[in-house]
Amino acid sequence: AICNNSAHQQSSAIADAEQGNAIITWEDIRLGNYDIYAQKIDSSGNIQWAANGIAICSKSTHQKNPKIVGDNAGGAIIVWEDSVNNFWDIYAQRVSSTGAVLWTTGGVGICVAGNTQINPKIESDGLGGAIITWQDKRNNVDYDIYAQRIDNNGTVQWAADGVVICNSINTQSNPRIEPDGSNGAIIGWID
Repeated sequence: AICNNSAHQQSSAIADAEQGNAIITWEDIRLGNYDIYAQKIDSSGNIQWAANGIAICSKSTHQKNPKIVGDNAGGAIIVWEDSVNNFWDIYAQRVSSTGAVLWTTGGVGICVAGNTQINPKIESDGLGGAIITWQDKRNNVDYDIYAQRIDNNGTVQWAADGVVICNSINTQSNPRIEPDGSNGAIIGWID
């Protein structure tokens, strides 16, 4: 069992944490609203962090739909949807191999533009950071695809609230991302 707390857990995701280890993340309602938790497990199935996982983000608002990628140092970067600003925004947090939360408490705002941002996906940038993509409705009409790069210290590397990948007419949705082998990424979506 990764987490058998009596509260509801759902929407898990898993990443390679090197040397046969993995880090699992999920939504967890043990504190009364959905928060993001994580747990590390070794190749023999032994839990590495606190029983039932550690809190990655436990703000008083809802956090949901976590995605995760290894950070090339035995830890991981986790991204999620966060309702802290009355709309869904995209936030991220890095956790070390020992379970220490490394960036700003509550996570780093990847995109806090107006209206709704949902459905984040994440991949390694090959340098200990990550590239994140998501559906974005900042234009208040249709969803577009945006992306942001964050380094291993939690500093966003591109324009505030991300760069547009596609903002053609009508809706773009369901982004997917893969590393390109040159510290960048290739992003696809439904249009």
